[in-house]
Amino acid sequence: MRLAGLIVFWCALSQAGEERRALAAAGGLVDQGDYQGALRTLAPFEEKLKGAAEYHGLLGVARAGAGDPAGAIASLQAALRIEPANENYYMDLARVLGDYDAHEASIGLLEWAAARYPKSARLRVALAFIAAGRMQAARAAAEQAIAVDPALETGYSTLAMVYEDEKDWPALVEVAGRLRKLNAGNFLAWYYLGVGQAGQAGLEATGAAEAERALRRVIRLNPGFPPAYFQLGKLLLERGETAGAIRRLSRAVELKPDYAEAHFLLARAFRKTGDAGRWQEELEIHRKLLAEEQARKRPHIEVQLALPE
Repeated sequence: MRLAGLIVFWCALSQAGEERRALAAAGGLVDQGDYQGALRTLAPFEEKLKGAAEYHGLLGVARAGAGDPAGAIASLQAALRIEPANENYYMDLARVLGDYDAHEASIGLLEWAAARYPKSARLRVALAFIAAGRMQAARAAAEQAIAVDPALETGYSTLAMVYEDEKDWPALVEVAGRLRKLNAGNFLAWYYLGVGQAGQAGLEATGAAEAERALRRVIRLNPGFPPAYFQLGKLLLERGETAGAIRRLSRAVELKPDYAEAHFLLARAFRKTGDAGRWQEELEIHRKLLAEEQARKRPHIEVQLALPE
């Protein structure tokens, strides 16, 4: 009996290990963007793992990536029913809803979750990102995240994103300064400082020079950040430094070939130099990128969410 019991015990351990390996493998495939591979890896374990939140969470993300929003929403809601306090499942579900233009459902989900878990700064930051089209809600969510956790750097950068969208340059400079005090090595602090200073300065020499210094510092801190080259190129173009603008804008599109705004500014810069060929080439790239973006838009879906008890 004792030997038989040990055999059963080790078989159970082996089976559990197989399931853990499957979850780890599926998670790796999701990280690599191989959503169909993740679904194939999870399929044999449907019955054994139906009570595991991690299984349903991975299944939801994989289904979303594979273009199955209804399946993704059902799986992520199943994960939440099993593990209702897990912030990641709320954020993954909100992201799927947002991707399919169900913004009201996405915002409602995160507002409900943030009210239920008032100490979660991450949920409030996620709400601010999702509510970016509703700036008042986004601003309130980011401010609440900072109130919950004053050291949460993403709270300040999210609030800065809102101010940038609203073109509230003094507020942008102020919140960037707060982030810089919190962490002077955070490149986003310098980025938003530069954008805010450029917005306030216009073509005024002193303010523009301060903005330029801030943006150059961003590039030193994170040389692979395309928006810094775009903003610096835009600033130089506005000051009439066309050659310098072309260098920075060219670097932006080298790092991010689908950077439509940078291609448009490059077209303007080449037009100033009289290079009609490059001007037309960049305009055509800009036109194609806008058309591709429109074609990628996912259809709106109607959703009725069943929130955890």
